[in-house]
Amino acid sequence: AQRYEGVRKRATDWITYIDAVRSTYEAGIALEKQQFLERCQEDVDRIERDQRIRELQNRPGSPEELAREKAVMDECGPEAMAARAAEESAEAAASEEAEANSPKVDGETSINDAAPSDATDENVTENEETSTEE
Repeated sequence: AQRYEGVRKRATDWITYIDAVRSTYEAGIALEKQQFLERCQEDVDRIERDQRIRELQNRPGSPEELAREKAVMDECGPEAMAARAAEESAEAAASEEAEANSPKVDGETSINDAAPSDATDENVTENEETSTEE
C-alpha cells in the first residue's frame, strides 16, 4: 500500500482521521476525569461542612446523613482515590505497551519487501481514477 501514491494518500487520510478520533476520545475521557474529581472534591467539602455544622449544633448525624457520607467517602475518599490512581496507572502502562507493540504504517515491511510487480504508480493511479468515475 505504501508503494502507490493514491493508496498511500488514502492510508494517510485514514490515519489522520483515526488519530483525530482518538485524540477527541482521549480529551473527552480527560474532561470526564476532571469533572469527576471536581465533583468529588465538592462532595467531600460538603460533608466536612455538614460535620462542622453538626458539631456546632452538638447533634449526631442522622442515619441517612451518615449513610450518604459513607457512600461519598467510599467513592471519593482518600482510599478510593488512591485505588483509582493505581488503576489508571496500570491502564496507562498497558496502553503504552500496546501502542509500542502495534505496527506502524512507515514500519510496514511486508509490502515494501514484496517482490516487484508489473504495476506502476501511473497504472494504479489510472485504474483508481477510472474505478472512482464508474
